[in-house]
Amino acid sequence: MSSILITGGCGFLGWNIARGLTQLGERVVCYDIKQPDPRLIQWQNDTTKIVEGDVKYFEQILGVIRDERVKKIVHAGAIVGYTSKVDKIIQYIRTNIEGTLNVLEATRVMDLDKIVFISSEEVYGTFQYESAKETHPVNPLGIYATTKCAAESLINLYYMEYGINCLILRTCWVYGPGLPRDRAPWFLIEKALKGEEAFLENGGDQKSDKTYVDDLVQAVRLALSNNKVKHRIFNVASGQVTTLGQMISLIKRIVPGARIGVGSGLLNNSQKVKMPQKGALDISRAREELGYQPQYNLEKGLGKYICWLKNHL
Repeated sequence: MSSILITGGCGFLGWNIARGLTQLGERVVCYDIKQPDPRLIQWQNDTTKIVEGDVKYFEQILGVIRDERVKKIVHAGAIVGYTSKVDKIIQYIRTNIEGTLNVLEATRVMDLDKIVFISSEEVYGTFQYESAKETHPVNPLGIYATTKCAAESLINLYYMEYGINCLILRTCWVYGPGLPRDRAPWFLIEKALKGEEAFLENGGDQKSDKTYVDDLVQAVRLALSNNKVKHRIFNVASGQVTTLGQMISLIKRIVPGARIGVGSGLLNNSQKVKMPQKGALDISRAREELGYQPQYNLEKGLGKYICWLKNHL
């Protein structure tokens, strides 16, 4: 039986994607430098295999593809977040750019069927208009966004030169079971459930389209199976915009008595750099060509996530 390789397969996105694919009867190989979140390990079954490895090493990837009869890849492995430290920037480049190049070259050498690449709305930078289409100008701000943009360029090169079949999913602010606890502003939910007080000094006006992880999993499933698309880049989100202040209000409604809050303004990536202002993503292309239909607005998604988190604190 052939398998689907998921790079970063034990991370938050990768492990949720693995769960969704195995529910369809697929055999999945989770390729990662770490183990899954202990809170989610029960999702592993007979059709899920964990292989320790790093996308920075081409021969490792090639060996796994050969040994596990891989025919498709979901490339979710990446270092995420903001940094301005030079040593960290080098790590981002090696993992996010060189790692993508290794995945593409292994796909070419082994003549695989398809890659689905998990990208980000960060490639757009500050939104020039809403809702942002896939044709929105690309203006990456920060090393994470820059490496995602570079990875997309490599994918385009391999498509033009070698005909590599790769679809790019640009998603944003994904949340749900297994989300790393220390990510702002999501740690506020845990504070609310524990009855602890927490307040962010700024960020209440930060706008974004927030994606429940099951919707991203749906999009990955569709991208892997659909071979009749006109385009190769798709926005995947809820298609709705909310501010962080509105999100805090929803959390307080779901968790009565929650002592959390946020000040006005935008979130900061660092003391010097503010986070780019975002907005809703236009998901009409994914609807029309992939059949994507998001099932979660923010209130519904937060309710499901908070219900899960209550049992896993």
